[in-house]
Amino acid sequence: MSHRWIPYGTSVAASILLTFADMGNAHAETRYWPESLGTLATVPLAVPAGSTTLTTRVAHALDHPVATAFRMNRAVTRSYSLPADPTPGNAFDIGAGGEGFFLHPLADSSGTRTGYAEVSVVAPRGTSEQDRFAVIVGLDLDRDGQPSADELRCTARNTAGQARCRLDVRDHGTDGLWVITQAPTSPVASTLETTLDVARFDLSNGKIRAIDSIAGSLAVATPETVDANSPFVATLIHGARPPVDTYGEFAGLLFTAVDATAASATLVPIALQPVHAASSTQPVAISPYKFSPNEPVMVTLAPGQAQERLYVDNPSQNEMSVSVDTLDGVEFHSASSARSRPAVHLAAPLQGQVVTPVDIGRGTRDLHCL
Repeated sequence: MSHRWIPYGTSVAASILLTFADMGNAHAETRYWPESLGTLATVPLAVPAGSTTLTTRVAHALDHPVATAFRMNRAVTRSYSLPADPTPGNAFDIGAGGEGFFLHPLADSSGTRTGYAEVSVVAPRGTSEQDRFAVIVGLDLDRDGQPSADELRCTARNTAGQARCRLDVRDHGTDGLWVITQAPTSPVASTLETTLDVARFDLSNGKIRAIDSIAGSLAVATPETVDANSPFVATLIHGARPPVDTYGEFAGLLFTAVDATAASATLVPIALQPVHAASSTQPVAISPYKFSPNEPVMVTLAPGQAQERLYVDNPSQNEMSVSVDTLDGVEFHSASSARSRPAVHLAAPLQGQVVTPVDIGRGTRDLHCL
């Protein structure tokens, strides 16, 4: 049994995220178009309620900016039981068998436009590792209702029973989005579920409005004035039920002028991450029996404060990741008890008297504790 602790003694506040990482488990392969969607800012939402900050930019100078949080909404669900594809080298002959296909419009006559799309293919739990499948996504640029190689934008293949594509389609409102689910070389024994989630916006009358808003549970506060392309800090305040539990991690912020004109708008995609908030003043016991792999726990410390009684029971996971979000001078220290029964609760040394501290320093850094 392993026990780890974190003293902290600098002049700035910090939030510390601890995450069990089971390196033996693969995760869904996710592909992005464009690739910048793969490097979104992650916004931690402390459970059950709280606030967090995000440094961001807008394209236009705004007085009294209005910020709205938006989410993805389920638009399409398809289930497929696929035979082997007789022509696995040609994903675009959708009539040959071994493939599922649908086409989804990205706009309608009422002024609704799709800004972002996320396509996922999921196999039931327990699916054989031999079941290989892929999701292939493109834009119907010639508007003939058929897929082609020159329209391809994203391909993701089965990893751990899931494949996913995430796309920015803001500039393709007049096109359709086509989706192919393919079983390349062998029949898929399980039924595959392909879903399309979209973020939609109403662009009628020169205005813009997030149709799938989560403003009721996630409020955004901004400075009174922001300059174009200059960093500023937005504060996100959420209620007792973080919206990511229902809607998924991919979300975003819509910034506009007070009159909500489309010409003033900036869309900022983000990743929402619910985290369990641990006490900074009481002993905290963290166990993978309470928290799933890759599910973080957050400890927030005030300037000069230390959490010296943070115990982590990590008996079977391969590693634990520690991330610290701060400006300067955070120290992280860990110690492990002997692998014996009963385990020994190690005491943290006094601040300033640690022999081998790890100084994370300026910015955000990740440490991996084996």
